[in-house]
Amino acid sequence: MVAMDIVLWLLIVEFLGLLAFPFTYVLLPVLKDRGYGLAKPLGLLMLAYPVWLLGSLDLSAGATVMPILIVVSLSVAAGLVTHRKWPEFVDFFRREKTLILLIESIFLLFFLGFVLLKAGTSAITHTEQPMDFAFLNAAMLASSFPPEDPWLAGNGISYYYLGYLILGLPGVIGGLS
Repeated sequence: MVAMDIVLWLLIVEFLGLLAFPFTYVLLPVLKDRGYGLAKPLGLLMLAYPVWLLGSLDLSAGATVMPILIVVSLSVAAGLVTHRKWPEFVDFFRREKTLILLIESIFLLFFLGFVLLKAGTSAITHTEQPMDFAFLNAAMLASSFPPEDPWLAGNGISYYYLGYLILGLPGVIGGLS
């Protein structure tokens, strides 16, 4: 089951990268890869920032519903850009397939390395790992921000939680929370 969760998280991140790529393609024409290497982190930010902003303004539709609504919105916007630029995308992927495969290979190599590292040291029993896990869960379950502090009930987390939110949202979308 854990292996399927890892694959699901990876597929969601890949999908978010594909959603972000039409925007990097248009916005970064000077780069040889047209921003393909930046698309995954940008996709995560394009999901997390609206979730955080709307949650901070108490306009969220819920911890699970809001990220899905944003992914649908991003899908529509990316679809419109892709439709408009389709011949250019086809030409780009034909011309730069080696570069794209290299970028994906490097990402997957580092991802696999991290998965293997965490598989060997998966316990959360030392240093700040229990706090990290609690904050990750709080960020994933929150529908308004800041998330509720897991140790100080009724108060918001008074710590940097956006990173937890960014990396937790693929889990929320995949039902891994």
